[in-house]
Amino acid sequence: MPLSRLLWQADSAFPGGSFGFSNGMEALAAASDLSTALALGEALSLLLRHRWARFDRVALARAYWSADDLDLVAACDRLVEVSSLVAPLREGSARNGRAFLTTHDRLGTPGAGDYLRRIRAGAAPGHLAVVQGLVWARLGISPEEAVALSHYTTATALTQAAVRLGAIGAIEAQRALVHALDDSADLVVLPAPGEDLFSFTPFVDIAVQRHMRADVRFFAN
Repeated sequence: MPLSRLLWQADSAFPGGSFGFSNGMEALAAASDLSTALALGEALSLLLRHRWARFDRVALARAYWSADDLDLVAACDRLVEVSSLVAPLREGSARNGRAFLTTHDRLGTPGAGDYLRRIRAGAAPGHLAVVQGLVWARLGISPEEAVALSHYTTATALTQAAVRLGAIGAIEAQRALVHALDDSADLVVLPAPGEDLFSFTPFVDIAVQRHMRADVRFFAN
């Protein structure tokens, strides 16, 4: 895969739907001080190590290797649905995934339209990690590149959410991002076949549940 195509998928300007979702960062910012590079970097590392690595990365890899069989992709999608216990994060993941897939359908990415029709028919929820695995496999991105893309785009989306919330300045946020990417670099490997989905971020999960009661929110989740 040419590097320029990988950068295209990693570009924050790509209309994949992530702009409207903080993936828990809004709730975390409301519950704690993220105004320093150290604080935000530790929060990013926490989410990457204990949610992305054991949950999203595994779901992405399963969908990637199943990309030629949409029934298997849908089975993975439903597994993510029942394994996502926090409703705002579960619903946000599905909405973000559908937005990402809709963009690729309009761009004519192979397989995107077929799976989007399944989602619209209620046969699959369309979680982001799953549709990323499907789409990136169909685009010819290698499995190693797909995992690296997921790692980077997850970290940058969380960082940008923190900046847009005013929780931290842009320069400090970049220091935090570099720290988190370096700290979690060992996780950017293909998961073992058959690895279970697992996530353990209780502080974030509780913060998200509490924040859903707030009168004003900037993000959909």
